[in-house]
Amino acid sequence: MESNPGIGGTQFALFLLAHAVAEHLPDIQVSLDYLGGPVAKIGRLRPRRVKAFGSFRATGGMIVLPLSSVKKLEPEQVANSHLVVICQHPRDRSLPEVIEKFGPLAVIHVGKFSFWSNFRTDVINLHVPNLMPTQLDLSRAPAVDSGQKNSVGFLGALTPGKRFHEVASAWSKVAEASPGISLEVLGSSSTHGQEEGHPELPTSESYGRQVLASFGVKSLTELENVSFLGNVGSEKNTYIRNWGVGIVNPDGGTESFCYAWRELIFAGVPTLAGKREGMRELLSGFSGLALMHSSEIPGRVHSILSGDFDHSAFSRQRSRFISRAQRLEADRLQKFLRFVSVSLQSKRQMRRYLISLSTWPAATPAVISELFRHSKTGRSFARGRDKIFSLLKKATRTR
Repeated sequence: MESNPGIGGTQFALFLLAHAVAEHLPDIQVSLDYLGGPVAKIGRLRPRRVKAFGSFRATGGMIVLPLSSVKKLEPEQVANSHLVVICQHPRDRSLPEVIEKFGPLAVIHVGKFSFWSNFRTDVINLHVPNLMPTQLDLSRAPAVDSGQKNSVGFLGALTPGKRFHEVASAWSKVAEASPGISLEVLGSSSTHGQEEGHPELPTSESYGRQVLASFGVKSLTELENVSFLGNVGSEKNTYIRNWGVGIVNPDGGTESFCYAWRELIFAGVPTLAGKREGMRELLSGFSGLALMHSSEIPGRVHSILSGDFDHSAFSRQRSRFISRAQRLEADRLQKFLRFVSVSLQSKRQMRRYLISLSTWPAATPAVISELFRHSKTGRSFARGRDKIFSLLKKATRTR
């Protein structure tokens, strides 16, 4: 399987899930319905048995759709099907309404934090982390190159939620601390289906103005060594291999199981990200990559590029991360495939299999503490833990 051809990371992960079902369950017809345009970009990567919807018409069987797509439908469109909703973002307040309106068979949560922050007792909860293309052949994951590379890369949609403007605000100090450094930005607002209306940047007109103001300039021509590449497709790997440091969402607050960060780590690039919400889960096994605030970017970039960063330790941490991903994602994928196969036979049989599927992730202390960190009632860690256990018992009884 080749790498992401230039669509959103979550979109590509959905394609990988569809690809896995098509490959492992040949009797099931698989179709993709994800924002239309991005599906077309997959092109030759899409196997013949994975088709794209022209317009959504459910005809029975199992329908697996992102929450954002389900909200655009009417219940009668999926009335004769087993609907499975993919919940991709933590603390999604629209999920209860969708469950009440559509009555889905199950909800797939992407990442531990998304699972526990959106856990429901009135529906089957499955945990299927975003799959990586290298999951199919991890031997292709490149070795870490600790050679001198005086460049920084940002990977992600050029939208306010990905917080690139915070990188822009910190850039003057980054350039001051690391003379001659360059910045390459891979991504655009079209990754999220939004218009690219700015005359110089691949983003909306309003956000383009905000980004330039954050840099302290009025025009892109005033910036030196800064390149906006947009969505370049699979050739982005050529750029990534030349990056000494990667940055994704320096705030981290909208991430559940960030695909872009994992993609850069798999490629051997030390990558900074905000340690909030779901990013805490991913960053917990790495030293020196977590950002508590965007003001830390200049110092972290300088440390990595100047040699103060322990690349040997990063290499070991990355190897453990990939090895664990191989075990975890293969296990979750196999259980999801079993879920699909069994549920299409009968709901009763599927419910008997449910406990053995064991698709619930461990609620680690880092996950639990982040879940209750913003609680207005000031729950202690112990009370948060008791709440989780109470939910588990109640959910088990409802099954």
